[in-house]
Amino acid sequence: MENKKEMFKEMFKEASLKQLERFLKSHNNRPELYSLFAKRSKEMSQRRDKYSHWTIMNVIRWHFDFTQEEPEEFKVSNDNIGLYARLFIALNPEYLNFFTLRPLKRDVESGDNIARRMEILALLEKIE
Repeated sequence: MENKKEMFKEMFKEASLKQLERFLKSHNNRPELYSLFAKRSKEMSQRRDKYSHWTIMNVIRWHFDFTQEEPEEFKVSNDNIGLYARLFIALNPEYLNFFTLRPLKRDVESGDNIARRMEILALLEKIE
């Protein structure tokens, strides 16, 4: 990819505006989730050439359930797991082939607001 913006466009081209908005809202509600996902992905990449983003997210779910003194409901929408993998790759292009990404199931929507899509992608680019 030429640059970061192009990588983000490529990684999220299949996501509908509705999916991107829900993903951004979910991330803003629990920003530490991406950090955990990135950490576990990098750890696993030391052991494997390819791995499942679903497994990584389920390890995070399991770990959260067993490490909290006062159990709190910890929800991660399955709809977002593929988007977390895409975000990880967009921010870390050296992991382009680490996950096998399948096409996203798009929500049905009447037209795309290109300006809003670009605004969301710009916000996602700032995640560390």
